[in-house]
Amino acid sequence: MTERQYWRLPIKKLGDPWPPFDPNEKTNYGALSDRFELLDEELLGALEMHDREALKAQRTHRRYQLALIVGAAVTGFLGAIQAAVGDAAWVGFAVAAVGVITAAFATLQRDQGPMTRYLEERGKAEELRSLYFLYLGGLTDGDHRYDLRAAVGKITTSNGGE
Repeated sequence: MTERQYWRLPIKKLGDPWPPFDPNEKTNYGALSDRFELLDEELLGALEMHDREALKAQRTHRRYQLALIVGAAVTGFLGAIQAAVGDAAWVGFAVAAVGVITAAFATLQRDQGPMTRYLEERGKAEELRSLYFLYLGGLTDGDHRYDLRAAVGKITTSNGGE
């Protein structure tokens, strides 16, 4: 997915997702090296993808909330000016314009559903993180590669990490 090219609020860029286990510490656990290798191949990519998507959706939701708060504050401020000035029509038009723009942001937020998307992606990321440690601790049975691949597939295709 490509990044959209438009102005954004000056908020820090998304960093790299936190791996469930520090890569520098993996060498201290030689007996688990085959499990770490398998987890890196089968699970880590999906975990990082869902974690990053959750962060993007959370950031989008926060930006919409900020826009709504600012829009409501500006509308209230302009309304107070209109009440003080009285018969200046331009203030009424400004109140209406800011109100319409704020309502448009609210509609966009409702239609895009960034909070719902965040909750779904975060649920999947945390379920994958849990699977990482279940597998690492040897709490899974059967053919490890097949079972791990099937479990990752089931989580990533579920609706909200159900």
